Amino acid sequence: MDEAIVEYIKRKYRLLIGSSTAEIIKTTLGNAFPGDSVDSVEVKGRDLTTGIPKILSMDSDEVREAISEQINAMSEQCALHWKQMPPELSADLIDCGITLAGGGALLKIWIYF
Repeated sequence: MDEAIVEYIKRKYRLLIGSSTAEIIKTTLGNAFPGDSVDSVEVKGRDLTTGIPKILSMDSDEVREAISEQINAMSEQCALHWKQMPPELSADLIDCGITLAGGGALLKIWIYF
């Protein structure tokens, strides 16, 4: 997801940022579905056209667009596994839920059954 954010900003704004900046953007604004409000953050990087430092504002809708391919792939894999899961495990899933781990677990994700 961090690489997707880096590439999105490079493609859309011609601004080069590092992976640590992309991680901060992901954990601050990353989301899978639109929320009640649109948050934004200042992004600092190097302009690829002029080579000088530049600051731009990026909002949560843009981050969602940048990582949508990865979110869709994760959702498809979850759906595939849920369809193949035994009924007893499905019942436990409904009762206990799922614990996510890793950087993607910090995203604002709301899944309804």
